[in-house]
Amino acid sequence: MRTPRRLATALTALSAAAMVAVSPGIAAADSVRSQSWQMDNLHVTDAQALSRGKGVVVAVIDDGVQTDHPDLTGNVLPGVDIYTGKPQAVENGEYHGTQMAALIAGHGHGNGNRDGVLGIAPDAAILPIKISYDGSLGDANNVTVAIRWALTHGADIISISLSVSFDADLPAALDAASAKNVPVIVGAGNDLPSALTALDGTVPVVALGPDGRIDPVSQGVDGRNGLAAPGADIPVPTGPGTYAPGTGTSYSTAIVAGAFALARAKYPTLTAEQLTALFYRHATDLGDRGPDVVYGNGGLNVLDALNDPAPITANTPSPSAAAAPVTAQSGLSAAVVLAGVLVLVLLLGVVVAVVALIFVRSRRRRIPDGAAPARLPVTGQPRAPLGTSHGKDDRWTTP
Repeated sequence: MRTPRRLATALTALSAAAMVAVSPGIAAADSVRSQSWQMDNLHVTDAQALSRGKGVVVAVIDDGVQTDHPDLTGNVLPGVDIYTGKPQAVENGEYHGTQMAALIAGHGHGNGNRDGVLGIAPDAAILPIKISYDGSLGDANNVTVAIRWALTHGADIISISLSVSFDADLPAALDAASAKNVPVIVGAGNDLPSALTALDGTVPVVALGPDGRIDPVSQGVDGRNGLAAPGADIPVPTGPGTYAPGTGTSYSTAIVAGAFALARAKYPTLTAEQLTALFYRHATDLGDRGPDVVYGNGGLNVLDALNDPAPITANTPSPSAAAAPVTAQSGLSAAVVLAGVLVLVLLLGVVVAVVALIFVRSRRRRIPDGAAPARLPVTGQPRAPLGTSHGKDDRWTTP
């Protein structure tokens, strides 16, 4: 029997929660919105004029979601506790999952919902999947189980703000997500990288500060694909009516997941690969020119992605497109083209053969004895004496 590997010690969730705890609190809830710099940075108001994520379900694999938090009421679906198999109850834990849910689909509260956290996709629904037990996030295999549960319970996007060690079943679970066209957004990690960033089928995310550079706490994307998004000093809920700024790739991951929810709602027919390519294509280049191992494809640009006139176009053709099946019509066209090429080659060969024959015969023509040879071209030099014939097949030559 395979023994599940334990999660890496520096879980993004736990590291990020600690950062919130040591950060100064925000005194008034109504100041949360003014300090949410990611909203102006990403032009979220303009993006939400194009899409608010309605009808999209985002699975949050974490330590549970506070279903009665005022910024989330009505936006949280019945989820599951992986350990018990029962629906998760109202949570009172570390609030990490609640923070992620708020950044994705928070609608705020108060008069006109002007207070509290406004998420990137406030009309999206959150599917909470709790994988914590007694304060620990358990085994890496729990993430695999959570992904599969999300796929069978209607998730359109999966958000994982955890640094995960490798689990042998993870690649198959991610393949299943790709087959169902469900993008999996993952944090690059804080103190330690996550094994998820190196696996196909994920969108790694790094954390940016207000200066547009990677925050010191954040790992890079590791490969050459991924996105960078605001992830430093992001106001999040820490209790029923309290907020504090948090820093880490957890927050940038949730923000990117919210952006994917906006795009999924606007472009419901896109595959997971096409949806990812849309954001990679419109990412703002950061760091070294072109994709790099720190920022990946660049900074999240959700507004440009939502304004793309041809969102189905990818930077490079997918393997399936490159190896499209040959239909009867395409096979016939190929045969006609091939036949035409063969005819042209045959005609060209005949022409070359005729020209060669004429040339050879003209060069082999004998000059009769006593006949004056043709005059040589005038070169301004004394004419050289003609050569002599040394046999019937010899040609007249000049020395």
